[in-house]
Amino acid sequence: MAQPTSGAHSGASALNKIYGHVKDIETITATKTLTLADSGKTLLVNYDTDATITITLPTPTAGCFFEIRWIADMDDNSAAVAIVSPGGNGTLQGIVQCEEADGTGHAAEIDNGSHSTLTVDGNPNVEKGGVLDLISDGTNWYISGKIFVDAGATATDSITFS
Repeated sequence: MAQPTSGAHSGASALNKIYGHVKDIETITATKTLTLADSGKTLLVNYDTDATITITLPTPTAGCFFEIRWIADMDDNSAAVAIVSPGGNGTLQGIVQCEEADGTGHAAEIDNGSHSTLTVDGNPNVEKGGVLDLISDGTNWYISGKIFVDAGATATDSITFS
């Protein structure tokens, strides 16, 4: 059976999701606890307030995945987004690159296999366009991606595994 094209009939939005033409998205402006039912969502971070918000991942489940994208600059030096694995230390593993917006400074934060949280903070300012991908094998969460900060900033200061 052929897949319908976008806008083929009044149910196009639902069919586009079924056939993978449109992703489920959710804008994140406050602390959020994700569930297995949220798997596959793209989370759009639109946060720049004087506090830390937490995105808590569901219990590691094989094949569960998320994409997190920054859609607004995070300029408040006290703003931060913490991504937390509920499985405890060692359950959030991977590497996140950080780059200055003018391309001059590059750094990477590598988890050594003993962490459960990645924090992205607004000091230095985080620029829109950063992206993190997370996928679980049923035991751990694996993270990779790139965060952009202001030109002239110290790239490593905005991302931390803990």
